[in-house]
Amino acid sequence: HRIKTLLIHRSSITFFIPTRSRRTNVRNNIIINNKSNNRKMEIGMNTSKKDLITQAIESMYPEQSETHRDRKKGFQKTVVFMCDVQECFRPSIDAFDGVVRSSKILIESAKIFNWPVFATEQVPSKLGRTAEEVLQCMREMHPENEEKVIKEKFPIAKSDFGMLRAILMGKDGDLNVQPNSLCGKESLAKMMYDADEIRVLLLGVEAHVCVYQTVKQIMEHNEKAGRNILKPFVLCDGVQSQRGVDREVALEKMKELGATMTTTEMFLFEEMGGAEHENFRDVAKTVRKYK
Repeated sequence: HRIKTLLIHRSSITFFIPTRSRRTNVRNNIIINNKSNNRKMEIGMNTSKKDLITQAIESMYPEQSETHRDRKKGFQKTVVFMCDVQECFRPSIDAFDGVVRSSKILIESAKIFNWPVFATEQVPSKLGRTAEEVLQCMREMHPENEEKVIKEKFPIAKSDFGMLRAILMGKDGDLNVQPNSLCGKESLAKMMYDADEIRVLLLGVEAHVCVYQTVKQIMEHNEKAGRNILKPFVLCDGVQSQRGVDREVALEKMKELGATMTTTEMFLFEEMGGAEHENFRDVAKTVRKYK
């Protein structure tokens, strides 16, 4: 038997995947008890890795699972992916201040709309931390998590160029369902289970390396999952490279992959639709602040 362990929120579930007996040609399903809520999972020969993850999450979140089954289709969420807005890139990227501006507008707007923010840093031990004014904006918007930002637990350190695996997987390679967003309440893995579609607002550097490969990872994940659960929106005014030609080619390739090209203000105002929206005044004030 192969043994797999999946860490789920408050505890871990260890399960065995049964194999067919060579002597008897009999397949036995295994019933797994979750002592925390007295729920059971049945694991059989035909249980896929995806089903294992789904069943494990259902067993730990029974109330959400029932809501998930009963709710209407079309349930949509929005998240912000902030890719490697690190100070080390400022001297070599002429439009880096534009990336910082978009970052701060999105951090404040995400607080208004209640959108989780997931941010990464590329090998921060060597390349350094996120630009200080962006970190300061994070602290101001979420003072309850200031300690987490200061102690370098957020943004999420990564070595992959793309962001998705760093956000979804823990350091030990297990699926990460622990909250790892800026607000400290959201897990992307849990959101992907709950929602039919998640709009990913993507900005950062560099366009042709980490931003592009994040879109590529998203599309590869959608293909493997058999549905387009993650829908990337590239905020072009918040995406830059050191060389203009790299940025231009990257934007074109991301569009070819299926990402939607937009800008920070375009997305926000399209989201509201008109001045009657309940968040219009707050968002407009935020945008004017960083003109």
